[in-house]
Amino acid sequence: MRQRGLFEEIDRLRELTKLGDPLIILNEKINWESFRKILNKIRPEENPDNINNAGRKPFDVVMMFKVILLQRYYGISDDQMEFQLKDRRSFERFVSGGDTLYHRPDAKTIWLYRERFKDVGIAKKSGAPAYDPKLLLKIVLLAYSRGIISSRTIMQACRGNIVFRAFLWPLRSLRSLGLRHTARKI
Repeated sequence: MRQRGLFEEIDRLRELTKLGDPLIILNEKINWESFRKILNKIRPEENPDNINNAGRKPFDVVMMFKVILLQRYYGISDDQMEFQLKDRRSFERFVSGGDTLYHRPDAKTIWLYRERFKDVGIAKKSGAPAYDPKLLLKIVLLAYSRGIISSRTIMQACRGNIVFRAFLWPLRSLRSLGLRHTARKI
């Protein structure tokens, strides 16, 4: 195995850019600074610039907004986002705007910023409403009784197998009528 050269990292990044890194294209197309005024709502008014110089400087709100967007797009947890920011140069380059990040947010900081964005109405609670656990248990038991143990195969069975669809019918018919809260009780 040969030793890495001095400029191999730069050459690698150029090659990634040439191949069409979607995060670089996104950075070029969107003016992220236009969001700053809205995002600054999460800063407490009493000490916005950390006047006493106590503790670590707060992370840039635009950078944290990009972190939350990446996390939501790729569907990863706070801990996994912390790891990916350290591990994937493309994530680091997108979040920092091309610079090297010397201080990366940890999982708790990512959680804190997401909650602050929710509190001021910048981000809304995400995700679909939860399915009824009793219904999920019925589906899993039906799948296991038929020898299906893979979650992907169970999902495919719920879409195509008439027996599985019969379990889901009350839920779907109530949702189509707009009675979502009632559908949770079934």
